[in-house]
Amino acid sequence: MPDFHDVIPGTQISAGQASLAELQAAMASGQLSSAALTSFYLERIDRLNPALHAVITVSFNAAAEAAASDASRAAHGSRGPLDGIPVLVKDNVQVAGMPTTAGSPALLPAEPDDAFVVARLRQAGAVIIGKANLSEWANFRSTHSTSGWSTLGGQTGNPYALDRNPSGSSSGSAAGVAAALAPVAVGTETDGSIVCPAPKIPSRLTMTIRPNGPGWPAPGTRSPKPWIPWPPRVPGWGSGGIPRSWRAPRLAPCWTRPWPRCAHSAPSSSIR
Repeated sequence: MPDFHDVIPGTQISAGQASLAELQAAMASGQLSSAALTSFYLERIDRLNPALHAVITVSFNAAAEAAASDASRAAHGSRGPLDGIPVLVKDNVQVAGMPTTAGSPALLPAEPDDAFVVARLRQAGAVIIGKANLSEWANFRSTHSTSGWSTLGGQTGNPYALDRNPSGSSSGSAAGVAAALAPVAVGTETDGSIVCPAPKIPSRLTMTIRPNGPGWPAPGTRSPKPWIPWPPRVPGWGSGGIPRSWRAPRLAPCWTRPWPRCAHSAPSSSIR
């Protein structure tokens, strides 16, 4: 199990308990910079990811993005709750300057632009620290695909018990936050990709974009737990930035309730 008691430099905040409010307060007081925070998480990825395989690749631009966030904060103040915060992005979500592979080498040559959500994260000042592992092709590789395994990323481990199935397909997003490889991660949800890892890898700040559908809270209404809106300070979100043909996406922390078919964990060795 990873050491959750590592203290973020300049603060009394342990890696496993860091909240966005605490991190923002530390940066506002001058105790912490985005550059130091990003360096802290990059070091944890370097140290812990060889056992966890939660991260497929880190961003070479992360340190520069963190420095830019610090400069913007010094000149203009904070842009909001995500300013300077390192974020892992599931590797089926496009990030400019990085491969977006869905775990498959077939997509390594692709050079995508930022996805809508990544562009909004950047506008909010977030630092894209890396790409999270996933079930290859988000579990569409085969009818017998293995949760959390991809050709490029290997088998994602459950930080609480490495021999247990992490579930998926947003395995790396959940494991990355649970192991404090980043304070926030973005995943995707279609049919269990977040809600299945949720009961197996408890994480507080893993989030997913998913369109509303039957049984989901309607846009503009108060969402009962566990579904809450995307942070309203992300520029453009809910303010005309989404095409009119879409319904407002939602954010799902990784402590969401399990669906019945996801309720029980099994040793990863028993999963084909």
